[in-house]
Amino acid sequence: MHSLAQRCTDAGLKMTGQRKTILKVLPDNLGDVVYQADAINYKSLLQEYIQALHKVPPRYRVHSITGPDHDKQFSVEVVVKGNILGQGNGKTKKHAEQEAAREAYRRLTNASLDG
Repeated sequence: MHSLAQRCTDAGLKMTGQRKTILKVLPDNLGDVVYQADAINYKSLLQEYIQALHKVPPRYRVHSITGPDHDKQFSVEVVVKGNILGQGNGKTKKHAEQEAAREAYRRLTNASLDG
């Protein structure tokens, strides 16, 4: 991952004194930090929701793993009391679990799947 200063230079922005000063105080991974702050942890939301209703945590199980070692694709199901509540796919098991939890949480709470 390039630093923010490197990204600005790569984008053709000239490094004036003010820009250099600002970039020195900003973390190199500012884009990652902002993304993580805005990200919703659907696994946590789903766990709280399910435990409040059923007193048991949701379980995640890998349904399938496809693709070569360098480009795997995980398919994960989230299950509560034997019922599949959601399914998700991703390049990592963690990402697929988040997607499965997102689908399940939004179904259970009747939230829009658009956002």
